[in-house]
Amino acid sequence: MVFGDSLTSDPQSWAVILREMLAMRRGPEGISLTTSAVAGETTTHGLVRAGEISNARPDWVLFLFGTNDARTQGSHPTKTLVHHEETARNIAELRQRVSRETSASCIWITPPAVNEEQVAAHWGLAKFGVRFRNQDLEQVAKIVRDGDGPVMDAFSMFGSPPPSDLLMDDGLHFTLAGQKRMALEVIRGWSELT
Repeated sequence: MVFGDSLTSDPQSWAVILREMLAMRRGPEGISLTTSAVAGETTTHGLVRAGEISNARPDWVLFLFGTNDARTQGSHPTKTLVHHEETARNIAELRQRVSRETSASCIWITPPAVNEEQVAAHWGLAKFGVRFRNQDLEQVAKIVRDGDGPVMDAFSMFGSPPPSDLLMDDGLHFTLAGQKRMALEVIRGWSELT
């Protein structure tokens, strides 16, 4: 199971690419991949949906979550949507719930950085005052890194900001090339961590 936000819910996301790759390469083994991802969600919202993980009874859960915790609103924001201390508590609670309620192994993926200027200038995001600062995303990435269990560090892997060919014009979401690269990095990381 893959659990996340809009970085995962895209119809051509890394999770969809990974699912198709598993079906092609490992089809006879009956491996399947379920995606549970909702655009705009924070880790607080994820706690509400955590029951989906238990109900799915997965062997593995891949989390790419926390990007929207670092989101700010307005032209002169003073705080993130979710305070870093609350992000840490939410992620700890998600880890504990999955551990208590399932026998699944987990891999956490840190949120990648964004292109701050592109996010601020994008017509759709700017209309709603959406902003991201990489220093806030780095803090969420640190919270994920500091937790128990295997972690893939997309923030460090892709750089700050990621290369422009990997990001859509909103500076936040991956292009198809970026999604393919994320899928490849997940496969590499998964094989190294397991």
